[in-house]
Amino acid sequence: MRQPSRFHSGITLIEVMIAIAIFAIFLISFWEAPRAFHEFLEQSQNQKVCLMAKQALLRIRSASNLPPEIFRVPADKSVYLSHVPVPGSVRVYFNGHKIKTQDFSYEIGGRQIRFSSSMIGKTVVVNYAVPFLDWEKIAVVPFKKSHRIYLKNIPVLRVVSIERAEGNRLRELSPRQYQVNLKKGFIDFPYLGGKVVVVHYYGGKINGYLSGAFTSANLEVKTFVPTPWKFLQLRIIRKGGKDWIKFFTVKRS
Repeated sequence: MRQPSRFHSGITLIEVMIAIAIFAIFLISFWEAPRAFHEFLEQSQNQKVCLMAKQALLRIRSASNLPPEIFRVPADKSVYLSHVPVPGSVRVYFNGHKIKTQDFSYEIGGRQIRFSSSMIGKTVVVNYAVPFLDWEKIAVVPFKKSHRIYLKNIPVLRVVSIERAEGNRLRELSPRQYQVNLKKGFIDFPYLGGKVVVVHYYGGKINGYLSGAFTSANLEVKTFVPTPWKFLQLRIIRKGGKDWIKFFTVKRS
């Protein structure tokens, strides 16, 4: 009588369960890995944004120069904001009420606000959003005749500053040392061929902005009533996802 073989080609229930477990682990890994990688990228991006925000705030010497700003309208009817506002973000208040648009005007890309004659001598609060200065161009000026470099974020609203690298230091250039074409987004440096320059500018595409409001010591927001503190909101606009927001509370003076 033939003895039954100890080895056979059939699949046992245990082997099936092991195969299912391995497949489940693989499937979970397949779905979780992209999400984990996305979360890692998002966390890295947030850390980068935090660093950029800190650097931007360090460049601002006084919180009094952050929106909202307080002005007493002079006889020439013009006041100048500390920063270029995001187009369409300017709001002006007097005695806690928003004044009509016909009582003031401003040019997109500029910092000057002109008021009507009826506003002379009045103290106003100007609230607006500041384009977040995340556009920076570092380039070597070519030796070609035009000595021209091109900016990516066009049209350019305003060139804030241009610095020239000298050893391990940066020296700010005067406007006479370059010529800017805001519409086409290029800068000519007639005498700086081969030099490294750093351009800080506001572009037509707003990738983020900083807005603010007055706040009390217990963080009760009072947009139109000046207080010693300001509540700042930094909003970063991301493609295909939710906006990323960071909050700051700073002393006004």
